[in-house]
Amino acid sequence: MQKWLIYSYKSSFVGISLAALVIFMCVYAGAAAGSSLYPKKDENGLYGYIDKLGAWMIEPKYEAANPFDADGTAWVQEGFDFIRIDAKGAVIKRLSFDISGFKPFEGSDLVIFQDLESELWGLLDKEGEVVLAPLYLDILPQGASRQAVFEDAHHRFGLVDHKGEVLIAPRFLSLEDFDGSAYLAETENGQEGVIDEKGTWKIEPIFISIIGFRENKLSIAANIEGKFGFIDEMGNWKVEAKYTDLEEFNSQGLALVTVEDGTMGIVDMTGALVGNGYFSRILEFSPKGFAWAKDLGGLWGLIDTKADWRILPGFTDVSPFSPEGLAWVKTHKWGVIDETGKWIVGPSFEFSSIRASYGGVSIVSDREGFMGLVNYQGEMVAPFKYSGFSDFDENGFTLVLAFSGKMGYMDTSGQMVIPFDYDYLSPFYSNGLTIAGINEKGLGLLNKKGEVIVEPQFANIEFFPYLDYGGWQEDFSCNAYWCYAFEDSFFGKFSDNYLAIATGDNMKKGLIDLKGNWLVEPSYDEIFFYSPKLMMAQINEDILYLTDRGQARVPIGYDMSREKED
Repeated sequence: MQKWLIYSYKSSFVGISLAALVIFMCVYAGAAAGSSLYPKKDENGLYGYIDKLGAWMIEPKYEAANPFDADGTAWVQEGFDFIRIDAKGAVIKRLSFDISGFKPFEGSDLVIFQDLESELWGLLDKEGEVVLAPLYLDILPQGASRQAVFEDAHHRFGLVDHKGEVLIAPRFLSLEDFDGSAYLAETENGQEGVIDEKGTWKIEPIFISIIGFRENKLSIAANIEGKFGFIDEMGNWKVEAKYTDLEEFNSQGLALVTVEDGTMGIVDMTGALVGNGYFSRILEFSPKGFAWAKDLGGLWGLIDTKADWRILPGFTDVSPFSPEGLAWVKTHKWGVIDETGKWIVGPSFEFSSIRASYGGVSIVSDREGFMGLVNYQGEMVAPFKYSGFSDFDENGFTLVLAFSGKMGYMDTSGQMVIPFDYDYLSPFYSNGLTIAGINEKGLGLLNKKGEVIVEPQFANIEFFPYLDYGGWQEDFSCNAYWCYAFEDSFFGKFSDNYLAIATGDNMKKGLIDLKGNWLVEPSYDEIFFYSPKLMMAQINEDILYLTDRGQARVPIGYDMSREKED
């Protein structure tokens, strides 16, 4: 079999993007750890290998250098040649074919590579042997299945396993993982079905769309006329496809459906219509088995799981019931009722909107656009004098915006937890802190009592991205490979997070503790979180590891200059 280059001169290791670098490090970190040698660039821009003490063990003479694999060998670029060396620098293998890019194949020892000349993708093993020739527009790993979907030049998709063996030749318009053991496949006529890894149909391709099976072993599907129903795992209709829209079955075994004229009904898991008719609109059922429904005359009432009226229609607007069984409703004005329809607070409030109830308190607006808080006894907890409120968080706090532009935090009693002294306040992180900013000073940290933990002074503060208020930060860059690599090892709650990336007056980045003391002086152009206790730092063109206490690990030797040159 022909030998292939792992990296070309133009797009060698030093020329990949930072995102690709992180992907590569996530996938190969374990292999690199098997060696005590690390690639390093010298002042002339050439790479060699150093030991943990920083001493040169292989003199710098390479244009690019890969970390050593667990078997004690590494790929390097010397001139226009790519060779595999041992820990003494001896040449083991020399390759002669250029590639322009690569990406990992999760669950496999193979590497997905892109041919420099054709820009098509194939598969290589660790020895540089071509396992799958570069003939494909893309190869997409499918995660835990240890298989990959590949696309040929005619935009048809097939399947290859972790050894590079073709399981299904390219013949589908689309192919994607369905449940970890089967694939959703689209045929030439645009219809969908489900196949196994050998290409055998488990569900015949007679559907326009199949959404995916739930715990009840049913899936929403659309027939060729575009009508929706539910099918079982054999592809048999369990709820006839005659609806223009429908929702998943809820915990009560009911699903909301919409028919041609736009009205809504309720069906059970046999497909039978619940009750005697349809409604203009039905909202989500509560855990208690009640749902607000609007009759064909446009008035709201409360129905039960049999679609019978529990509270007769009579309201022009409604809000969800609280855990205590109370809800704001509107006739000519707003008032509060219980789940039997009894008025707790008569209709006497002229709110323009009500939203985001929490802890017995709701956010309301008056007709002039001022906002405040009201409880279910009809008492104003916070007067109408604010510009905006966020939804309440798990602490029972709402971020309040004053008309002056200042921000503060308020609790459900209307007391200011953090006064209107700040131009910026982040949501509270799981370590109990919020990032607070004052335009003239910078950013600092406050706790839930409003106490200043770190005085505002920094140009920027960043916590580890998983230390977020419920999930990924919206502005944090990640992709399928990076997230997949981190998922098992690092994903979780890090409530004991004790450091943050901060930007100093010199606009350089360093690490601070939660008292604002510099653990690492601001001397880096960029710092990236790699794990809760390990960072990647960039200084000039070099990237290196940085521990949570600021100890610089052995540099990994990549630089960003080639990317700029290319």
